[in-house]
Amino acid sequence: LVKAVGLGCRHAMMWSLLRAIASLCAAVATGSSIGSSSGQYASLEWMDSRRVLLRVLPGTALPSTEDELMLDELANWKWRVELSAADAAVLVTFSHCPHGLGLLPVALDWRGGGHWRSWPGTFEYAKGVFLGLASGSSWTPIDDQAACEGSKGIRKTGNPVLNVDLQGCQDACKARAGCQAVDYYRSTKWCNLYTAACVSPTKRHDGASSWQLNTGARQASGETQELEKSFLEAKQWCQQEPGCKGFSYSGVWSDKDREAGASRRILFAMEATADRVMPEKNWHSYVRRDNPRANCNPEGSEFECPANPYACLGLSMDADTAAIKSAYRALSRQMHPDKVAHRSPSAIKKAEAAFREISESNEILRDPQKRRQADRELKEKRRHWEEQKASVQDIYIKEPQVSSLEPESYPELLPKGQEWLVHFFLPENGDCKQMKMAMHRVVQELGTGDQERPHGAARPAPAHMSPGFPPGRILRGRLRDRSTGLRTEGAGFQDGDTHVFLAVKSEGEAMLYIQEEPEAKASITREKRDGKITGRIQAPGREFVGAFDRNGEFFRGTVAVDGKEVASFALRQDLWQPASAVAPEAPGRRKPRLFGAVNCGRFPDFCKRKGADPAR
Repeated sequence: LVKAVGLGCRHAMMWSLLRAIASLCAAVATGSSIGSSSGQYASLEWMDSRRVLLRVLPGTALPSTEDELMLDELANWKWRVELSAADAAVLVTFSHCPHGLGLLPVALDWRGGGHWRSWPGTFEYAKGVFLGLASGSSWTPIDDQAACEGSKGIRKTGNPVLNVDLQGCQDACKARAGCQAVDYYRSTKWCNLYTAACVSPTKRHDGASSWQLNTGARQASGETQELEKSFLEAKQWCQQEPGCKGFSYSGVWSDKDREAGASRRILFAMEATADRVMPEKNWHSYVRRDNPRANCNPEGSEFECPANPYACLGLSMDADTAAIKSAYRALSRQMHPDKVAHRSPSAIKKAEAAFREISESNEILRDPQKRRQADRELKEKRRHWEEQKASVQDIYIKEPQVSSLEPESYPELLPKGQEWLVHFFLPENGDCKQMKMAMHRVVQELGTGDQERPHGAARPAPAHMSPGFPPGRILRGRLRDRSTGLRTEGAGFQDGDTHVFLAVKSEGEAMLYIQEEPEAKASITREKRDGKITGRIQAPGREFVGAFDRNGEFFRGTVAVDGKEVASFALRQDLWQPASAVAPEAPGRRKPRLFGAVNCGRFPDFCKRKGADPAR
């Protein structure tokens, strides 16, 4: 079995945060808790190029419909919940590597699940420190990776402080007369206090760090918060605090330490703090963006304002009318020439030019015809940009367990009976690199080669399913307005179809869940007509009438309102079971897993033939 997954770079798309809040789904008969901020999932299933189905064990927490969340296994991708009910949630993302969504579900099925949590916010990196934070901090790091212990010219003041965190260590220094600096060892929670700071710390053991108390420093106030948190905790904390504009830290914070959840002192820029990041050696900042532009935006003046109307308003290409209107209003108030503080002729002229740019951009994006033309031009420019940026660099060169496949070796290696997971990637694409990080973690955790893969949680569908609506059965599918396409056997789903779940509670009774609508009770009748099993689902305001396919897998038909057909639907019987409820495979039936990667920057034509077009 070859599971080849292509990763192409698509035009930049991000969600607008100006969405109506849908009503929360209540817990279904299985007892799932809906509306939690985090939880475990049992498996992911690929649905289409932008969607996955997140499954949880019965009784386990589910996110709410319309929630925005992240998966720990793919930390920098944002997902929105389109429908959450009956122990599963449909997640959608506008990633820039849409084909890559097939990679994660397969790998996690091998691993056996993962963890989801509320989206911690979108932050843009900036070199430097928020204006006012460095001077407002009580402590300045001397070296975040080394201690002053043993250095010349410094003297300890009293005995060490044991079993404290960094905050406790620094508080102890403030309380001890003459203390001006500390060494803190994260691994042992050991704290040394000194009368002065050293110049060049040298001790690098037990998670050492050294800190200097700022002379005359003020305590953190409403303008600044100084806390010890992991990188993920910092983003979550800042996102939940309405006045937080971002955070800064000093020194090196490696990807390895971030992924391990290592904590450190972080300065948060609050509402009264200036929101500008000033250049500063050894300082790094992350600026909170509530309505961010995509992080895969191309480089170059042709993608910036005024050539790009979205950039002028700080929007992405998926922005809806409400987002465009809101952005223009906010910017027009902020950038109006009458708001210029220094009324010099040059300043007024500059303000008038900037105001003219946002006004013209708003006119383009509010006119459907002009917007379509702008979108076509931007997509064409992006295609040329991607072709120029396609690199021969292999991002997997340091992954010994991932085989670099080329057109010559691809057919020679794959038909050997093993189960392969192949990542088609563009090395210059940011989301492709994030997917590579997720694949790295899976490879390190699972291993490859002769190690047999564990049994997945999903039971293979039988060749023929028993048609009907027995108690406990769940059917999941889509509804298509003003179309009869889904009632035809073999018809597939399309982007834009509405999600529908049906959970049968008892004989003749069920709960119906439709995207962006409250849950509803429904009655079910079943009969056999002309050799087919037909059914009728009566719900408030509409009626579903249809029949099962010949193999019993899908229940298809039309939706009627007041006797008039208004839509078609297709619901698939969901026979998924947790791994613990699935009979183990016969000995010797499992196959080893192997990982491969194909560089679409080097082999674009080959990637196209395999369904991974890098230009799409």
